[in-house]
Amino acid sequence: MVKKKAPKNAFYFFFTELKAKQKTPCSNEKAVELASPLWNQMSPEERKPYEEKAKITKKNLAKETCAGESVYSVLAEEKEKIQKKSKSRSDIETMLKLAYSDGTLAETNFYLIHINNFLYHDISRKYYPAEIALGKFNLQNGIIKNEVYHSVIYPGKFPIGYTLTARQKSEETHKLPIDFGSKNNVLEVVNNLLDFNKDHAVLFVTESELDTIEKILDNMFEECQLPNPFNIYPLDYLLFILKNIVHGAENNVWPILTLGTVALEKDLYGMCEDIACDYHQTLERQLFCSLSKVIRWAYTVCDNCSHHLGIKLIPGQHVPPNADIKTITGRLAESKLSSKSSQISSNSCLSGKTPIPTTVAAPKPNSLNYDINSDIASYHGFESSDGREQDEEEQWKQPKRAIRLKRNHQMQGNDDAFSACSGSQSQTQSQSQNEPLNLSDLSYRSTYLPGRHPESISMVGFRGRGRGKHIKRNE
Repeated sequence: MVKKKAPKNAFYFFFTELKAKQKTPCSNEKAVELASPLWNQMSPEERKPYEEKAKITKKNLAKETCAGESVYSVLAEEKEKIQKKSKSRSDIETMLKLAYSDGTLAETNFYLIHINNFLYHDISRKYYPAEIALGKFNLQNGIIKNEVYHSVIYPGKFPIGYTLTARQKSEETHKLPIDFGSKNNVLEVVNNLLDFNKDHAVLFVTESELDTIEKILDNMFEECQLPNPFNIYPLDYLLFILKNIVHGAENNVWPILTLGTVALEKDLYGMCEDIACDYHQTLERQLFCSLSKVIRWAYTVCDNCSHHLGIKLIPGQHVPPNADIKTITGRLAESKLSSKSSQISSNSCLSGKTPIPTTVAAPKPNSLNYDINSDIASYHGFESSDGREQDEEEQWKQPKRAIRLKRNHQMQGNDDAFSACSGSQSQTQSQSQNEPLNLSDLSYRSTYLPGRHPESISMVGFRGRGRGKHIKRNE
C-alpha cells in the first residue's frame, strides 16, 4: 500500500516559490538554506498567503484514490504535465522562428537523447537504466556517428525478486547482459552527459518515450545528488514546426501534428547497417539500440527538412552511408509536388471553389466512345473485361449504379434472349442498336425461360435480386 504523505506546511510553499525564481537551478537543500532567514523575518500578514495554501492542501489530502494516492497530488501532476507541454511547444516555436529570421536555422544544433532500461521498480518509483546515447546534429552537417556519446549503464544491484523481470525485458528488446552484479557507473555517465552538453541545451525525444526518459534522467541525477539541468521536449513537435518553417509556404505543408509523429514512427532507416553499435549489429537488434535510434531520428529530420533549404544530402550524415541519394532526391521531389497539389486543393476547398482537376475528365455515358463496363469496373476497383464469363461472375457485385448508367446506354452483346423471343436476330439487333432501353429492360443480363410465353423474360442480373419476377418487353 502506498504510504500517505505528510501535508505540506506554509514554509514549503515559500521556499519552492523562492527556488523557482532563482536564475540557476538549485537543490531543495540549498533553497531551504536561502529561504529560512527570509521566512523568520516575515510578518504574519506576509505569511498568510502561504498558510492559506497549506490549509487547502491539507484538506485535499484527505481525499484519496483507490490506490491510496492523494487526489490533490494526482491532479497537481496532471496540471504540471499540461503546463510543461504548453511551455515546451511555445519554446520550440520561439527558438525556430528566431533562428529562421536570423538566417541561422541550418546551423542550429539540436540534441537527441535515448535511454534503454532494464526495469521499473514500482515501489521506489525508480527506473534501472541500461544504455544511453546523446547526439548533436544540425540541418547543414547532419549527424556524425563517431561524435555521438554512447555508453552502457550499470545501475547496480536489482531489487530482490526483479532479476527475472530485467532478464525478460532484456531478451525482448535490447538483449543487454544483466550479469554485472553490483557494478554502478551512473555517476560517470552523468558527468559525461554534463561534459557533452555543457550549455545544458534542450534535449529532444519522441513523444511516446518522453515521460519515461525524463523520469530515468531524474532518477540518475537524484542518485548522484545533483540537480537535473536538462529540459526534455518532444521531437514530434520540433519536426512538425521545422518542416512547416523551412517549406516556406503560406499555409502549413503539414497541417496537423500527427504527420510529424507518423514520419518518426515510419522508421525508414530502422534496418540500415552501420548505424547501430557493434554489439546490437551483431545480434541484429539494431532497432532497439539507443545509438541507432538517435541517428535514425536525426536522419528523419534531415531527410524531411534539409532539402528545403537547398542543402545537399551527404551519405553518413543526413542519410545512411549506403543510401541511394538519387532515389531519395526523386522521392523528395515527388513529395514536394504532391504537397503543392494538396495545398492547392485545400485552399480551393476552404475558399468554396472547385479545385482544378489534375486529370482529364472521363467521357459522359452518352458519348460515342464511352465504355460502360470499364467505368463500372473502375468504380468498383476491379479490372474490366469484355468476356461474358467474367461478367456473369462479377455482375452481382455491381450495385444499382450500374442500372442508372445503363438507362441511356445501348446494350451490347446481351441480346440473345431478345432474339429468341422475337425469332429474328437481325431485327432484334437493329432494334437494340437504334432504340434506347426502356425502364423495364434494365437487367444487366436477360435469359429466356423455356415453357413460358416467348415474350416473357426473367431478371437475373443480380444475385438474389429479381429472381422469380418477370417483366414483359414492350414491342
